[in-house]
Amino acid sequence: MMHYPVDYFGLVDISKLGIANEKRSISGMLINSALHLRMEIENVSFQIQKEFLNIQPVFFPAFEFVPSQKQSFQRSYLFKKNLFIFNVIFMYHSPPIIQKTYKFYLLLYSYTKTFPKKDRFTLGQKCESLTLELLESLFVANSKRDEEKLPFLYGIDIKLKILQTFVRIINDVRAVESKDYLRLSAALEELGRMLGGWIKSLKSEKENPAG
Repeated sequence: MMHYPVDYFGLVDISKLGIANEKRSISGMLINSALHLRMEIENVSFQIQKEFLNIQPVFFPAFEFVPSQKQSFQRSYLFKKNLFIFNVIFMYHSPPIIQKTYKFYLLLYSYTKTFPKKDRFTLGQKCESLTLELLESLFVANSKRDEEKLPFLYGIDIKLKILQTFVRIINDVRAVESKDYLRLSAALEELGRMLGGWIKSLKSEKENPAG
């Protein structure tokens, strides 16, 4: 019995197997191996072609989903219309102080883009972050019941004072032009008056409850 597969024929004593012509046997084995290798290569090639043919059609439908100019215009119109509706709802259903804070952020953002680089990523980002925190806190406070609002508004008052201080700093280091600083400062003063009036009205209601 032969203990090795044909691939190890080099380790077998062929004379004991009764093979008369060793060269002819070896040549036959080599030819057989070559044919087998060729079949494997052709099989691999066929599989690659098959996979390619299966994938290739995927690219063609992509062109069917490219929107036409008319579709693009319609989508742009709908987006702008929905954005307008959102802005109208936001303006009419949010307290004036939230609307003013929102507009202040837009004004501040238009200035921080022109800050010197060293100030843009320090003072500019700090002022923007404080304004966003202020806006977020106002939304939270507005969502509370009247008797729960005061603690939140006191915290907002502190944030507003910190923001006013940083805005003065950006003016002192000449990161913003004087006329732009005056606009920012005036907007913050208006926010301070609105916040003070909100706190005063809530304190009055607390001290003099109706009924």
